[in-house]
Amino acid sequence: MTDRSSAPVSTGISGPDEVLNGGFVRGRSYLVRGDPGTGKTSLGAHFLAAGVAADETAPHPYLTESSGDSRRNAASSGPELSDAAFLDPRTRGGSHR
Repeated sequence: MTDRSSAPVSTGISGPDEVLNGGFVRGRSYLVRGDPGTGKTSLGAHFLAAGVAADETAPHPYLTESSGDSRRNAASSGPELSDAAFLDPRTRGGSHR
């Protein structure tokens, strides 16, 4: 039996999860970088959607776009983020669903 605290965290995409033996190592930080169009935003959206589906809470900053833009961009690559809560400094009160 695998303890949840030691279980990998899914990237939300089967290929990378397979390469990473189930996903990211819980509790570690990862930097995703690459040229425009390489899938950084798509990976982030899939990761966020997988966390929402697993009923997890975690910060996922989108520093250069609003929560609405983040949802629209994610929708173009597949993941559904309607249940994700965003902390959006551009909206009054800071939180937007």
